[in-house]
Amino acid sequence: MQTNIVLVLVFAIIVTLFAIFNASVVTVSLFFVDIEVSLALVIIVAALVGAIVVILLDSVKKIKHSMHVKELQKKIVELEKKVVDFEKQVAAKDETISNQRIIIENYQNTKIETVSE
Repeated sequence: MQTNIVLVLVFAIIVTLFAIFNASVVTVSLFFVDIEVSLALVIIVAALVGAIVVILLDSVKKIKHSMHVKELQKKIVELEKKVVDFEKQVAAKDETISNQRIIIENYQNTKIETVSE
């Protein structure tokens, strides 16, 4: 984050110096109007407009990203609930299997006792 701030400041300084060194008057044609303006002003305004466009586009991207993150967090909660439900089902099935094994062992033991008598 700090690196980005430093890079932005360096870029701003370079643009400002470039604008100052190119302070001559130029004619700017905007649609049907011709305006005589300092080149420095044109450079600075163009840089500011570009920065605003980048900020707006980045904001849209961040909003979409945060919405996607919220959506994924909801899915995580739903899936964690399913995992808990499946774990309960597995535990119930394990208990049923254990009970069935006990019944089978008891049946086999009574069958062996009956045969040996």
